[in-house]
Amino acid sequence: MPAADPKVVDDIREHGWHVRMVSGDAIYPPFSYTVGLYATFAHPELIVVGLPGDRAHRLLNEAGTLIRGGTTFQVGAVSDLLIPQYSCTFRAVPDVQFEYFLGAALQHYDGTRFPCLQLVWPARDHTWPWSDDATDGFREQQRVLADSPVPPWPEPESEG
Repeated sequence: MPAADPKVVDDIREHGWHVRMVSGDAIYPPFSYTVGLYATFAHPELIVVGLPGDRAHRLLNEAGTLIRGGTTFQVGAVSDLLIPQYSCTFRAVPDVQFEYFLGAALQHYDGTRFPCLQLVWPARDHTWPWSDDATDGFREQQRVLADSPVPPWPEPESEG
């Protein structure tokens, strides 16, 4: 496995974690995730799917700051600490998804198993992606990795 990314190592040393942002494309929504929360705080790494990089970066840094202060996020927990006037929840990311979404973390931990939680954010109307009344567009934007097949995902059908 290649040597760890120096930027990742430096950020972890200085802040306790690093945030890796990945741009989306026609098939995959953007996603961002942490590297280092597990090593530094014994807390699962976090991933956010479907938010633009700058918003996801701020959200994950806020979560990291809370974790550094002693907050713990767990599977199924609901928190109103991260987005004003909205609650977030957390789902376990299955190991089978790691190679597709957590490359820098896999590289950093060099084969050591680590847990990861998907930080799931609600739509503006406070619905979750799995809610019966969630739109298909919202479900596509924020795929819940615990409920999704592994990539490659099919291209979204165009509306015509």
